[in-house]
Amino acid sequence: MFQRVGGALIFFIGFMIAMVIAVPGFTPAKLIGALGIGSVAIGFAFKDIFQNLLSGILLLISEPFRIGDQIVSGDYEGTVEDIKIRATTIRTYDGRQVVIPNSDLYTSALTVNTAYKQRRLQVAVGIGYEDDIEAAKAEIIKALDKIESVSKKATPSVIATGFGGSSIDLMVRWFIEDGTQANKVASIHQVIVGIKNSLDAAGVNIPFPIRTIDLSDPSVNAIVNKMNEQQDIVDVNKTVAE
Repeated sequence: MFQRVGGALIFFIGFMIAMVIAVPGFTPAKLIGALGIGSVAIGFAFKDIFQNLLSGILLLISEPFRIGDQIVSGDYEGTVEDIKIRATTIRTYDGRQVVIPNSDLYTSALTVNTAYKQRRLQVAVGIGYEDDIEAAKAEIIKALDKIESVSKKATPSVIATGFGGSSIDLMVRWFIEDGTQANKVASIHQVIVGIKNSLDAAGVNIPFPIRTIDLSDPSVNAIVNKMNEQQDIVDVNKTVAE
């Protein structure tokens, strides 16, 4: 931080010396007087610049994140590549570069995914109404114990969260020791595959949504008869045309 601020100060001093040499009669006092006359206009013109500059200095001092951290700011998520006085540069997971003004980072909510070593993940699993919840839970825990990316320092959990349209809904939660995006995606994939294989081997059903149509309902018969009548009219018109 001091290196960058010092660089800006040296640039300003060099500019003042160059102006004294290039413009006869120029003095720093005259520049200060001119700035005083137009201070209001200059303040409005450089408001955003000064705000980002101050925010950048405060970010460098407080260090809520560092280069290499993975952060989420608004609609953008990625890895911090550079923190400058005016803006911070991140690289998104799909390989794009995003430059975020420091004032946005300092005044808005910011999520640092890699602030802590451990990170909790979760996936939803549905089992059939005819299956035993405790037995399914035991199979899921057994599957998680075999997955390398699942942290052994924190106990995973499986809880029932509701009655779904075609299944009992379970929420599976576990921790990983490396909270980076790549490890998160890899761990979720491994857990889903492991749970699927374990439940299949144990004979636990993972149902998909089912829609039942009751054809005995009188309204259904009325719709079918109407469709048949329309089809008969089409066939008659086709015959007459031929």
